[in-house]
Amino acid sequence: MIQDTARRAATDAWYPQFARVVWHATAPLRHALHRTHGVDWWCPTQVAPYSPDDPGGSAAAPGCADCVSEHGEILCITCRRYADRRDEVADPDGWVYRVAECLMLDRFRHMRVSLGALARTDPRGVVARVYDACASDWERHLARLILTYVGFHGPVPAEIWPYRKWLAEKALVTSTVQEGPGAKAALHDDIVLVLALMRARGGNVHADGERMPWFEAYVERPLGRRRRIDTISFEQGPTTGDGRLVIDPPDPGLVRDYTDRLVSDCMVLVLAGATVGTALRRVLPDLLGTKGFEVIGNRPLMDKLTRYVRAQLPESDARGSR
Repeated sequence: MIQDTARRAATDAWYPQFARVVWHATAPLRHALHRTHGVDWWCPTQVAPYSPDDPGGSAAAPGCADCVSEHGEILCITCRRYADRRDEVADPDGWVYRVAECLMLDRFRHMRVSLGALARTDPRGVVARVYDACASDWERHLARLILTYVGFHGPVPAEIWPYRKWLAEKALVTSTVQEGPGAKAALHDDIVLVLALMRARGGNVHADGERMPWFEAYVERPLGRRRRIDTISFEQGPTTGDGRLVIDPPDPGLVRDYTDRLVSDCMVLVLAGATVGTALRRVLPDLLGTKGFEVIGNRPLMDKLTRYVRAQLPESDARGSR
């Protein structure tokens, strides 16, 4: 009992140092848990529980009980492993981030399988055949986005696909920014093409006790088959306006009211081994929700944000984060 108490005390002592690292490592899981309740896809809690900003873990936003609980459990396991092996670890933040990310992925895969989706979307088996059939890096990336998306929990929106987010992804992969109805129509055509490849290359599999097309088992069924996927229209459902986020960098209020959080959270990920660009792509959606993806898709703005954040880093970290 004394040994267990001492071990728990040693574990708890690392919470303040690693809470924010684990908070960012578990972001995909936290967002998925919110989708299971049919609410906004991102976690609204702005401060990592058990970090120096919230040492008691009591500042969570309403509706965050599940994601804060998962974060706390993964943080506990990660800190316990670190306490047992800290003498062997040369890069504590990076080591903790990788361990927390592995634990998060295990839980995330369990959630996907419970929905009937593929646990993994890396190129193996049928998935590899689908990726090989894609003619471009963007088509392969879109195929992976689709397979990942169908395993998300929560209701499917009226327009079926998160096209605003995927337009931002397309801009990153192709280095070409498209806007307006033409961009939506082009993305629609891309989706239809990739879905056709999945149907053609998937073949048949045994799933749920019966033999069926791979596409039906791992794309249509997890998505809920709420309507025919190949007949979607971008005109369906309510319109929300362009929702454009207007920012005028490099003013110190780059992302008004979020500048300090943006820089400090990016620093956490850079110390864990991420580049500044990767850190921004992880932090911006956490801070701004869906509007964060609009910022990510704005190449000139992202370049200015990258330079701004890099300028705030200590010189040694700035050199290593390019």
